[in-house]
Amino acid sequence: MTMGAAEHLEAKIEEICALGQEVTLGAIGGFNAIPAELANSAMFPYAAEAIVLGWDELDDSQHGAAASMFVTAITTAQSGLALNDTCKAIVPSAAALEIDIRLKDALREKASARSNPSEGALAAISIQWLAHLAVGIHTARPGLCDLFTVIPSESRETREFAIAAAQAAGIAYDHWRDQNARECLLRLTDTDAEADAWFGLGQVMLVDALEEDGSDAMVEGLQRALSCFEKSERTGESRSDAALYVHIIRFVTALAKNATAEELRPHVRGAERALAEYVLGGTGLPERPTWLRPRYAAESAWISAIQRIHQAVGPQTRTHAWYKPAMVINSLSDAYKASNSLLPLRHKDDDAEKPAMLTRMIAPRLTAPFLERTERLALVDEWLKESDSPDAEAFAQLVKEAAERLLDNDAVNSQVVSPKAQPPGSIRR
Repeated sequence: MTMGAAEHLEAKIEEICALGQEVTLGAIGGFNAIPAELANSAMFPYAAEAIVLGWDELDDSQHGAAASMFVTAITTAQSGLALNDTCKAIVPSAAALEIDIRLKDALREKASARSNPSEGALAAISIQWLAHLAVGIHTARPGLCDLFTVIPSESRETREFAIAAAQAAGIAYDHWRDQNARECLLRLTDTDAEADAWFGLGQVMLVDALEEDGSDAMVEGLQRALSCFEKSERTGESRSDAALYVHIIRFVTALAKNATAEELRPHVRGAERALAEYVLGGTGLPERPTWLRPRYAAESAWISAIQRIHQAVGPQTRTHAWYKPAMVINSLSDAYKASNSLLPLRHKDDDAEKPAMLTRMIAPRLTAPFLERTERLALVDEWLKESDSPDAEAFAQLVKEAAERLLDNDAVNSQVVSPKAQPPGSIRR
């Protein structure tokens, strides 16, 4: 039997790979040596990568033919490995290749076809790559967010797809505050992906809480987020990423109620253990694609914040008057950076006001013990001069405002009131 063009090229690609060489257009005989039917082959990802690398060498007609092959490879894929590898080769370059609209439509079509478990598994891969495309290219965003309105479908979703959909919905809300994503997460709590859905909802509630204008509203929002993370931890077999947020939120809410350093310690230790398990267990390894872990850096920022704040409210530094102010300033800085680490993507390019209520809420607790004299405000100015953080000036203004309020109180009361002297649960504002 005569070997067809596709089979011949498959054999050539296998030979090149066996020699440990790179599959390039030149190595396989040029773009015109790639038959359209290769798009249905498990070897197509190699050709796709070669096409992307040699894109500038192709003319307009070849660009169109290549785009058609990419679409065919996605919509007709029967192998999850081939589909994922094809997407890995072309999605990151979609904007540069000007094929983002066609890829968005193809991925949405594949993600919508889930009438059986096999299709559900392929749909799970497709919605993840559609989320990747949407994060990088605004033209793909409507295709992803509109898809959330029909998830879950009337027929029971496969566990693989439900989990992927929950992750994609969490990413969509994180970047764009999309309400379709939020409602999708709520519906997914009744599926086999309940742990992932509750985790996504917890992040939604946490973001919403930090964007509140008042401390009481923020604390109420944090309690709602805590409930979601607790459900995620419980239904997800003690998943460490949910436990991390559980301990962080308990720390912040306890701090708001003037908890002592001893009372705060279990929350710090619990968060540290959860973070270690989270990283060692693979859930939060840096090797995960950035688009699939939008809050990886945020989690590190939160851990740093609660560790430093715990030190600042502890008794061990009270005798070091020269050290305490610097520690408090750094603690508030960490809190400010942590609360702003959950900003949506749109905040990076506009002048929208950043959330500051968390810092305003805890500032009186931290600053009260040491801001007895005006000259200590010079520490803030020194910190501002040395900091390279883009948020430094905004943070410094928060500290100065807190200090000025305390100094105004001193003028009236002739002394700074210690937090311990306040009624239980009260916060000086």
